[in-house]
Amino acid sequence: MSRLIMLVLVGTLIPLRVAGQSGETSRQQLEKTIAEFYDAISRGDALSRVALLDSHVILMPNGWTMIQGKDKVAEVFTADTGATVFRLKDRRRVDMLWSDTLACTVNSYYYTWHKKGAPPHWRKTKNVHIWRRNERGEWKLRLDIWNSDAPIEFKER
Repeated sequence: MSRLIMLVLVGTLIPLRVAGQSGETSRQQLEKTIAEFYDAISRGDALSRVALLDSHVILMPNGWTMIQGKDKVAEVFTADTGATVFRLKDRRRVDMLWSDTLACTVNSYYYTWHKKGAPPHWRKTKNVHIWRRNERGEWKLRLDIWNSDAPIEFKER
């Protein structure tokens, strides 16, 4: 009887240990992908950002229309890169939830998107990123939502 119990325990614990290692590897890969994403922004490398997008990515920019699909989001990321500068500073991760295939990060930061040669105009904002791990084990950005910390100004009519 004790052999049977031992076999059941070993049969249960070994897969849990392997799953735990897989989960830790998955999280390390996710952290590496997130670092690559923000590094690409720091370098002004729009094409490297595009490479980290899921094919069905959705972009929900503050004050703009929702944009769906990697090709359309790539157009936004690469438009005017010769004439404009997009940068972030003081990014702080506020929260992160993750599983082996999905992750959600919440960040607070300042961004500037200005004409080259002009001084930066830093705006306080925050975002939610949903990352999805594809069938090849690669983490890709599936949803990018952000909005400003500046209050909405209501105008009298």
